[in-house]
Amino acid sequence: MNRIVILGNGFDMAHNLATGYRDFIKYLKAEFIDFVNTGSEQQIVVEHKLFYFTPGEGVQINETIPLKAVFDPPKPINSWDELLNNALIKYNNNLTVKAQVSYKNRLLGYVFNSSNIVTWGGFENDYKEVLTNIMLGRTPTKNGLNFKGYTVEMLNKDLGEIIELLYIYLKEHITIPKSLDQEILPRLLTQPMREWRTNSNSISKYGKISLIDKNGEAEKLEHVLFLSFNYTSTIQNYLFKDSNFPAIDNCNLDYNSRNRITTSLRYIHGDLNDGVPNSLIFGYGDELDENQALLETLNDEFLRHIKSVLYTRSPYYREVIDFLDADEFDIIIYGHSCSNTDRTLLNTLFEHENCISIQPYLHNKSDMSIYTNIYRCFKDKKLMRSRVVDQTNTIRGWA
Repeated sequence: MNRIVILGNGFDMAHNLATGYRDFIKYLKAEFIDFVNTGSEQQIVVEHKLFYFTPGEGVQINETIPLKAVFDPPKPINSWDELLNNALIKYNNNLTVKAQVSYKNRLLGYVFNSSNIVTWGGFENDYKEVLTNIMLGRTPTKNGLNFKGYTVEMLNKDLGEIIELLYIYLKEHITIPKSLDQEILPRLLTQPMREWRTNSNSISKYGKISLIDKNGEAEKLEHVLFLSFNYTSTIQNYLFKDSNFPAIDNCNLDYNSRNRITTSLRYIHGDLNDGVPNSLIFGYGDELDENQALLETLNDEFLRHIKSVLYTRSPYYREVIDFLDADEFDIIIYGHSCSNTDRTLLNTLFEHENCISIQPYLHNKSDMSIYTNIYRCFKDKKLMRSRVVDQTNTIRGWA
């Protein structure tokens, strides 16, 4: 039988790579602080590509053109909180007022300070939320931003700028480690599970249910497809570098470094080696959403960042479907939240007739969100209950 290993941003973060949504926001903040510390007072009022200073909330002034930004205490600024608390705007008439940071990119401003967004899936869901509000003629406000007059063309332009900034950040500031965690890959290549039994950690007083697999013996993996939703090449260092083959051999399976024909790798959302920012797939992939039918009746701008269309840039999606159709397979999920932003693709994988089981890797026993998100990806809830391996039997990073 075959296997699909789904890799999300948590896989990179397990290797101590700062590739998360919050890491990116931290980078943008640090870049602006550096701009403020090195620029002239006039420059830092208006010339940064993303941020500028405006009078603080509730401040009323007659002057329209600020002279310069000043800080009390003076520069250097060492943190974002210092920037927010110390910034002032000085006008030609010597009027000085409290300043706040405003956003030239309104989509970035919409999500910038949101404490609810902890993943890239959350960011993409916010893009979809703004898109839906534009479609419905609403003018949402968030973090003090007013979206009146904000068009879908403006939204897509802002998203394109963020994708370019993300590409630059990952390309120039993230280095894939040469020494990899030798315990991670064996977790992804455990023996397949057609059926699973209650383990010794569960309540046993009710007795055991004896289960066997289809043939009364352990299944063997034949072909493994690593399906990466990341843009970075971390997984390649395991699969295609001799120095890391011991991690594969330690799996104690027929799968080993001398039988590499069993391994395939596809970057379903593109990768940094493509060389251009717009090769990265970033947008929304939830065609089960209640507003989808209405979106499809509108002009092409509303569908510009729908993933089903973006997948046609490469043959990868078609190759994944061919892999599903070829034979029975199980699914291992490592570091992907399974949020609605990829729900269409995940539903195709999870409900395929050849799928026999789904094992999410759990690194935190108190966090059950992965199961909730998997539940949302199923239209057939009965099928979900029979395929998703329970918390006590799936792959765990805790004892």
